[in-house]
Amino acid sequence: MSENPLYFSKQFRYWLKVPVDKADRFEITVDKYGKDAIVKSVNMMQRSHWSKWSKIKKSFILMCSNEMRKELISKAVETDRFILIITSYRQRLLDEDNLTASHKWLIDALRDVRCRFIWDDDPDHMTLYVKQIKATKATGEKPRTLVERVNFDQLNK
Repeated sequence: MSENPLYFSKQFRYWLKVPVDKADRFEITVDKYGKDAIVKSVNMMQRSHWSKWSKIKKSFILMCSNEMRKELISKAVETDRFILIITSYRQRLLDEDNLTASHKWLIDALRDVRCRFIWDDDPDHMTLYVKQIKATKATGEKPRTLVERVNFDQLNK
């Protein structure tokens, strides 16, 4: 990944060139965590009981905090502003609005006190980009979720 992708910032109304080499990142893989590593679609979650939502959020908190410890990623502080990029490698692709909404539980886990990958999910602290890539045997990709953050204040340095 030598090139820096461009992302449009709705908050600041211009294109951002995000240096991927400056990103803090971790992966939640099916090999390590089983099928819970792949974010379920909103349609599947809406058919579930509320207690299942709570269990899924708790499992994401544990997975994210464990990966942050392993990758030596520091917790966010209140003054940090991040660009959060979530890449979902999935066997079955979702439509765009379902894709973004289905990551609500993961984002809530990332801002939880036990994880604190981001301080808050409001526009003052985070700009969110969610993308998906088809993961098949033909492409050689395995289903997983990649979470990256780039400190917004370090973009101009």
